[in-house]
Amino acid sequence: VKTDTVIILCRKKAENTQWDYLTQVEKECKEKEKPSYDAETDPSEGLMNVLKKIYEDGDDDMKRTINKAW
Repeated sequence: VKTDTVIILCRKKAENTQWDYLTQVEKECKEKEKPSYDAETDPSEGLMNVLKKIYEDGDDDMKRTINKAW
C-alpha cells in the first residue's frame, strides 16, 4: 500500500487456466467489437460493413477522407 496505489494479488483456483476477460463488462465490450462471420454472405459485403462502421464512428476528417477515396 502506497499513498496513491493499492496492489492486490490474487491466485487462481486452477493454476493452468487462462482468463480471456477479467470482468463481464470487458467480455461484452470485446464481443461487441468482434466482426460477425457468415459463410453465406459475399466477402465484399463484409468490407462494406467495416467501412460503414469506420465512417459512422469517425470524425469529420475521417469522413472527408473516405468520401474523397470513394
